[in-house]
Amino acid sequence: PSFRFANFFVNGYKIELIAPNPEHPQSFVNTFLAKRGEGFHHISIDVDRLAPVVDALERAGVRVVDRYRRPSDGRETAFISPRFAFGVLIQFWERPDWTVERSLE
Repeated sequence: PSFRFANFFVNGYKIELIAPNPEHPQSFVNTFLAKRGEGFHHISIDVDRLAPVVDALERAGVRVVDRYRRPSDGRETAFISPRFAFGVLIQFWERPDWTVERSLE
């Protein structure tokens, strides 16, 4: 990938730390670091269904800046512009229709 990462799980929440991958000098991580320096990049929120969330946000005048379906697992995601969220990039992920617990049954 264009970045390196480490995940930590605390009380049901995932914290993902990301760092540049030297093999990908043009990655979004390097762009962010060059512009803003080290620090908080974004927050990600899982939702059951993405479409109603995006529709409600857009009706409220919130700018959705990117929306796509990840080819690897079909999960859909969308981002809210930081200009509409007090300077914080917010990502919404549609939850997969399976969970680890169910997949082990």
